[in-house]
Amino acid sequence: MRLFPSLIGQDRAKERIFHLLENDLARTYVLTGPKGIGKKSMALQMSRMLLCDKPSSEGACGVCGPCHYIEQGTHPDFICLYPDAGDKSVKVAEVRSKVISDLRMYPQISKRKVYLIDGDSLGEEGQNALLKSLEEPPSFSYFILTVSEAERLQKTVLSRAVIIALSRYSEKEVTAILNASGELSASDASLLARLSNGVPGVAIEMSRNAALLETKSEIERIMLRIDKTSDADLLTGVYSFFDTNKSEINQLLSLMMSYLGQFPVLMTSGRTEDLQSPYKTDMMNRMIETSGLTPERLMRASECVVLASKALALNCSFEPTIARMLMTLKKEFTNAQSS
Repeated sequence: MRLFPSLIGQDRAKERIFHLLENDLARTYVLTGPKGIGKKSMALQMSRMLLCDKPSSEGACGVCGPCHYIEQGTHPDFICLYPDAGDKSVKVAEVRSKVISDLRMYPQISKRKVYLIDGDSLGEEGQNALLKSLEEPPSFSYFILTVSEAERLQKTVLSRAVIIALSRYSEKEVTAILNASGELSASDASLLARLSNGVPGVAIEMSRNAALLETKSEIERIMLRIDKTSDADLLTGVYSFFDTNKSEINQLLSLMMSYLGQFPVLMTSGRTEDLQSPYKTDMMNRMIETSGLTPERLMRASECVVLASKALALNCSFEPTIARMLMTLKKEFTNAQSS
């Protein structure tokens, strides 16, 4: 989809948005999706297109006067209503002063006016204050609300809007978004994309978490020496790492699955560029050779991590669940040739 080429993915939503904007079919839009999915980024692109003097099938032209004004944050016909720093909600007074009092004033620069509003921060009183404006907007006024779930808005608000749901991204798309920032290595981008559950904002937030990358390195160290770790050390020192990080156990198990997922790459294609830790290729290869690791044993190792995750989700006892997982992992990675 050519619309908004700077935004990766969301082709289905883009197609619908283009059809709606091109044919001027609505005055109020509600963009929905989990926090970090890119609702505000999409809403900004829609706003730019609506305010641009020469929009095309790709969106705003980026060079006209209105485009420059909106880029600089000084466009008088673009009103953005998000909570001030330190506030959790949009105040009703702001709705009245920035929207209701302004609504019927003609645009100053563009042919239209756009009101971009954070629906998640708009309480019941704020929605009631906004409702009259949504019922009878002037022909030049457009509203774009972003909200994590449509149900957070009153039915009377939703009934006057076109709802556009943003879907979760594929792992490949999240990786591309992270790579475009230029702030992460390809291996870290791939790992965070896998852990993000299809939400780029979650991946970006994790990328700023130094503790996560340290945890990833510790998981790798544990796994690389698990075949040489004594049972006693496994059930004390290694277990204590999991116990200390019990609150993040789902993330730890996801990191373990991600690590185990690298072995099939080495055992088949051998393409180190596809690994999340390519600099550890030699150690991983030696581990495969010395343990006689087979696809069957690797599958059983992965299954024991999955079973541990399911058991904990069912509130099974933490200590025996993790201990059983660690002992099973050691068994599958310890000199498979001798068994």
